[in-house]
Amino acid sequence: MRSETPVVELPIAVETAYFRLNNKQIFVPISAKLASSALQWAQKSGRRQVEFDFAAEVHDSQSGRIAGALRDTITVRFDTERYEEIQQNALVYQGGIILPPGNYKLKFLARENESGRIGTFEDDLRLPAAQPDRMQLSSIVLSSQLVEVQKSSEVQTKGFAPDAKLKELPLDVGGERIIPSVTRVFTNQQKLYIFFQAYVSEKTDLNHLRAGLEFFRNGARVSQTPTVAPAQVNDRTRTASFRISLPLSTVAMGRYTVQAVVVEAGGAQVAFGRNYFALRLPVAPSVPATPAVTGSSEN
Repeated sequence: MRSETPVVELPIAVETAYFRLNNKQIFVPISAKLASSALQWAQKSGRRQVEFDFAAEVHDSQSGRIAGALRDTITVRFDTERYEEIQQNALVYQGGIILPPGNYKLKFLARENESGRIGTFEDDLRLPAAQPDRMQLSSIVLSSQLVEVQKSSEVQTKGFAPDAKLKELPLDVGGERIIPSVTRVFTNQQKLYIFFQAYVSEKTDLNHLRAGLEFFRNGARVSQTPTVAPAQVNDRTRTASFRISLPLSTVAMGRYTVQAVVVEAGGAQVAFGRNYFALRLPVAPSVPATPAVTGSSEN
C-alpha cells in the first residue's frame, strides 16, 4: 500500500460512489471486478477455491493523513458445475468505508493468495458537504443485477473495518441489493437499473419528491422516462431512495449520458445528477449472474 507505482499483475477494475448517512458521515461503497478466467483457482475436496486479500486506504488530500481504511479476506468456493459457469463471467467484490465530507485520495489493493499476484487502483474522492437549504443527490449508480440480501455458503468473509459495519447498506432496498456495474458497459439482453438518493431538509416533504431520467447521445436528448415516487423514504435521515429500471432491448448501440432529475411536486426544490454508460452487442451466451463477493461493509 505504500508504493507510489501502480501494480498490474492482477487486472482489476474499481468503481466508487457516495451516499450520505447523516450530515457528518458519508458511506463510500467500493466495487472491484476480477475476471474469473484470469484467476488461479485451487482444487480442494472436489471444489474450486480462490482466496483474496482486499485492502484500501483513504488519505486526506491536504494533510495526507489516513482518514479511513478497509481490509477483507475473502474465500470463494464453487462446485465443478458452478465453476464452469462462472469462467465466462467475473467476480465482483463489494466493500465500503465511512468518511466525513472532504477531498481524499483512495488507494485500493487486491491480492490473489494462491499465486501472490497483486493489482492496485488509485482515484480521487470528492465527498460534498451537506447544504441544509438545498436538495442534493448521491452518486447515480448503474447496474444490471439485483441480488437478495443474504449470506451465501459460496463466500466466506473475514472483515477488518469496524467503522464500516452497517446493519443496512444504502444500496439495499426492499430486501434486494443493487450490484454496481464497475465498467458500465451493458448489452441489449440486459435490464438497466439506476439507483440514487435525494437528501432534503425538514422543510421538504419526502413523499412529494418525484424523479425521472433523461438519456443523451452525442449531446442530444434521445429519450426520457416518466417520473416516479421514491422506492423508499427515511424521515430520520431525510433521504428518499429511487430505483428505476428499463429494458435495453430497444436501445441503439452506443455511448450514453443518463441524467437523473429529482423535483419537489408543487415546490421549488430540484436537483440533477449524471452518469455514463455504453451499450454493445453480447459477445457470449448469457450465463448466471455474477456472484457478489461482499466485504466488511456488510458484517
